[in-house]
Amino acid sequence: MAGTLIIAEHLRGQLRDITRECVTAAAALDGPVAVAVVARDPAAIAAQANVSGVDENSSDAYVNAAEALVAAKQPTVVLTGFTVSAMAFAPALAARLGLGFASDVIAIRNESGLVAEREMYGAKVRAELEFPGKETTVLMLRGTTWQPAEGAGSASVSELAASIPPSRSHHREFVEAAAGDVDITKAEFLLSVGRGVGEKDNIEQFEELAGKMGATLGVSRPLVDAGWMPASRQVGQSGKTV
Repeated sequence: MAGTLIIAEHLRGQLRDITRECVTAAAALDGPVAVAVVARDPAAIAAQANVSGVDENSSDAYVNAAEALVAAKQPTVVLTGFTVSAMAFAPALAARLGLGFASDVIAIRNESGLVAEREMYGAKVRAELEFPGKETTVLMLRGTTWQPAEGAGSASVSELAASIPPSRSHHREFVEAAAGDVDITKAEFLLSVGRGVGEKDNIEQFEELAGKMGATLGVSRPLVDAGWMPASRQVGQSGKTV
């Protein structure tokens, strides 16, 4: 294959937007693109994105399935989202196979070899990473950095059976996170305020300002810790990446 392999992320039978964002990112790289749906019955999920496919029971299952995919496809790059789900298997896959690895990636390109960019030191530095001597590299992409692909192609579909050994970890149940009043990670324009607002009563002024600007109001941690605003509005390293 010598192209890009994307490990699709799905939750409760629904493909997540981060997978389509990976498809868009893969367009900047050389070679074919394959999207793998890791599931016991991948057909229904794959049909959502017109793409090609162990149950969500454990991270061990994903590692073994991804290892089988890498062996079968021999990709140059493996893409996943920088998400809680992918954190459970992508680093382990890279460590087990001795692959190149980078997380929270915000840009990728081919420049006499693969180059990935990520922010460091609280986004004060933007680093460029290269992976000399690595035939395959795993990259975890930051969400909402690329526009999701439309998924209107005509991909060929195939299946690959992976042997999954017994695991000590098992999925027990899914608990839906409490929904906030707004999802700031999907906002096009944020007005973010912090302790400089002075008093809780002053927040109303900035809510009105955000409305007039067509923005969504975000806040820093001190305002959330003080109980002035809900955690769903918190921006930053201890909040949400936007």
